[in-house]
Amino acid sequence: MMDLNQYQKDFLWVSYFGIMPDDAEKDRKKAMGACINRAYKDLCRTLRFTYSTSWLNDSKNKNEHKDIVDAFTAAKKAYKSKLYSNIIEWVKKFLNGDIKENDFDSQLISLCENIKDESNNSELSDGTSLFKSGNPFTFGHAQKWVNMALKYMLVMGCWDELNNPEMYKLLHVPVDQYVLDAAHHELGMTENYFGCSWSRITSGEKYLAFQNDIRAKANPLSPIEWEGKAWADEAARKSQKEDLEANS
Repeated sequence: MMDLNQYQKDFLWVSYFGIMPDDAEKDRKKAMGACINRAYKDLCRTLRFTYSTSWLNDSKNKNEHKDIVDAFTAAKKAYKSKLYSNIIEWVKKFLNGDIKENDFDSQLISLCENIKDESNNSELSDGTSLFKSGNPFTFGHAQKWVNMALKYMLVMGCWDELNNPEMYKLLHVPVDQYVLDAAHHELGMTENYFGCSWSRITSGEKYLAFQNDIRAKANPLSPIEWEGKAWADEAARKSQKEDLEANS
């Protein structure tokens, strides 16, 4: 008889994470790397690089600006590789028990601050910033990357064999517009909590206050348990609203 759960997981590894199921099962680091890469793709639409993808592709097709294209491609590859390694090393510490429960929040915020700073300090070989002037990589971007990576690892069973199955209760909710709206609609939290879009969040202190509010108001559910259903409910709400507006 088909193991439907395994079939579904295998399908997601290939179609969503771009990795073969056997590789994911045999190499946990490779599986976690695929989750980190997928999480990065989730936030890419809000990032503004000095050279846009369309400009780079157009330059390649016309065989123009080769020095700039090559320098930018190399710098971006090195930047992503370094931050992938930073996130994986942090996750290893978490899984090995080197990050204690009382330190989880501060350690995660420290990782996000590091990612933000590393991103904004990344340059091409000529000193040009990787990110477009006036459009920095924010704390909001960093928390989305880290929290979505951790969520994907949890959902895809990267931690199933560990001795502490309840470590997921420490996880933060990945903050995006759906989560902000769900927190308002379902938990009665302040609408427009940060006074800006999630990708413009700059304050780790305000971010932690939001996470603590979720913990308190979602109890007895853990934040990540609450987020799973709340995100889906909010997506359904938005879809219904769009359907009504389209048919009005």
